[in-house]
Amino acid sequence: ECAVHYGLCRPAIARVSLTDVLRTHLQHPKPLLPRAGMRYGRAATEMATFMTARSLQPGEVLFSPGNAPDELYVIQSGSILCHIEHTLMSPASRRRAAAQVDHSGNSGAPIVNTQHHRLFQYGPGAIIGELDFFLQRPRSFLARADSATDMLVLPRLQYERMAAEAPALTTMLQAAVLRSTSLSAAHALDSLEVNSTM
Repeated sequence: ECAVHYGLCRPAIARVSLTDVLRTHLQHPKPLLPRAGMRYGRAATEMATFMTARSLQPGEVLFSPGNAPDELYVIQSGSILCHIEHTLMSPASRRRAAAQVDHSGNSGAPIVNTQHHRLFQYGPGAIIGELDFFLQRPRSFLARADSATDMLVLPRLQYERMAAEAPALTTMLQAAVLRSTSLSAAHALDSLEVNSTM
């Protein structure tokens, strides 16, 4: 919704490619990187060699509060619903949530406080899990498939390999993540403003 609102993509796109994601985030409102190096298709093909494909069924959990932040996700189709519990945003709350994680990687019972609970839906072209990934802190919210979802996954070890072997690709990815994160923050602020006026 946020990307549509800001004119970054057309509404109701069922599936996007990594090329589309790079072009969308790096081309508007003006190129963030020098145009001479902008061959989005080639960059996407090379970047995809560091990523794996993953599919989720409706209701399937991508990650929970306290999980290790070892992956970054690019949604190609479907949607992910992020349940953000504001009581889990403090470092102490994240440590408590991390302590609830069992050895299988599943978190314990979620802490629910409906007064401070927010839902955000991300669809094709969204990059998610980036804040905890780059800050290297335990996951701070629950992410669950809202519909059948296909995504590309960038594991931390592959990201580090890409940084060493293909620094130009890493710069492109970081610029796309920066723009995506900025749009998410703008959307969250808009949502909070709307809710505070009600």
